[in-house]
Amino acid sequence: MKEWSQGIQNKGLEVSIKQEAWDKVMGWCRAAESEVSGLGLVKVDDAGKLMIYDALLLDQTASGASTILNKTAITDLMAKLHKDEVPLSHLKLWWHTHYNFDAFWSGTDEDTCKKLCGSSDWNISIVVNKRSDCKCRLDMNAPLRLIVDADLNIVYEPKDNDKYKEEVKLKVKTTGFHGFNMDDHIGKKSKKYPHLFERGVGFWNKEIKGDNVPSDEANERFKQWEKDHPNGVEKSNESDEEMLKNWEENYPYD
Repeated sequence: MKEWSQGIQNKGLEVSIKQEAWDKVMGWCRAAESEVSGLGLVKVDDAGKLMIYDALLLDQTASGASTILNKTAITDLMAKLHKDEVPLSHLKLWWHTHYNFDAFWSGTDEDTCKKLCGSSDWNISIVVNKRSDCKCRLDMNAPLRLIVDADLNIVYEPKDNDKYKEEVKLKVKTTGFHGFNMDDHIGKKSKKYPHLFERGVGFWNKEIKGDNVPSDEANERFKQWEKDHPNGVEKSNESDEEMLKNWEENYPYD
C-alpha cells in the first residue's frame, strides 16, 4: 500500500486577510535583509470563511535561507494572548518570506507545515517574497491528513468612511433608482418580488421611465408600492407588462 507522506492535496479554498495584517507581513518582508517569519491570528468570520485578522513578528534568528523562531518568544506570546483574552485557538497562522526568491513550498516548509498542523489539527501557512508573490495553504490533520491550496483575498477597509460619504454626498448627484439600497432589498426581498428584482437597477431606470427621477422620490414610490402589495407578486400571475401598466396607472410620473 502506498504511503501518502505529504497528504491528500486539493484546491479551491479562499482565505481572507485584513489589509493591516497583509501590510505588516509585506512591510517586514521588504525591511529584512534575510528571510523572516512569524505567527498570526485566524478566525472563522460571520460568513463562515477563514479570516486572518492579525500578523505577529517574534524574536528569531534568520539567514537568507531560513528562520528559527525563539521558543521563549512563542511562550511569551501565548501568555500575552491569554492575558488579553484572545483565544489561543486563533493562533493558526504561520507566515514566512523567501526574501528575493520565488514563493514556493520548500522541503523545510513542508516539514514545518506538517509539524504545526500536528499540534493543532489545522493551520494556515503563507509564503511571500519582496515582489509580493504569495502562496497560501490550509493543512489539516483530522479526520485525515489534507493539504488545500488557497487563494488569499486581501480585505481592504477604508478607515475614514465618514469622510468619503460626505465627499460623495457633496459631489455626486444620483437620479433614477440608483439611490435605493439594492443590496438590502435584493438580498431580503428577491424571493418576495421576483419580477421586480430579476432585472436589477436597469429595470427601474429604463422600463419605468425613471431615468430622471430623483432617488428619494423613487424610494418613496417603491415604499408606497410595497404598502399596496403586502404579499408581493410571488402568488400573482401578473405579467411584466401588466405590472408595468399597473405601476404607471397608479403611480404616474409628473
